[in-house]
Amino acid sequence: MPTYQVSALCGRLSLSDRERIAAAIASVHQETTGAVQTFVQVLFEEVEPSAAYVGGKPAIEDHLFVDATIRAGRSAEATDRLVALLVQALSTAAAIPRCAIWVYVHELPPRLMVEYGRPLPLPGEESTWLKEAQT
Repeated sequence: MPTYQVSALCGRLSLSDRERIAAAIASVHQETTGAVQTFVQVLFEEVEPSAAYVGGKPAIEDHLFVDATIRAGRSAEATDRLVALLVQALSTAAAIPRCAIWVYVHELPPRLMVEYGRPLPLPGEESTWLKEAQT
């Protein structure tokens, strides 16, 4: 249900880095939202160094950009905690300083998100939705 797009400069993230980052994102998302980890999607994108700039200057090797789309309907406290824990977990998983991590979380109404051919449920209604989706 939630989709996290992680962008880094080409060659910056090894397979083990990606595995640690994906596991960290899934864990933090579940911990802060209650959503099941198996629904957390993490997609990695490599960006050519000549295509990444911050403040009009080439991005440094350690920059990590995370663009997340999640379902709306959670408290501001929960989403604030999600963002804070993501930065902490990503710093550890990728072994980079927190100042090199950029996180953007976009919330969409569940009715505007479709998986398994059906609009997503409201937060907390996943089990009923999943049972119906499997029929």
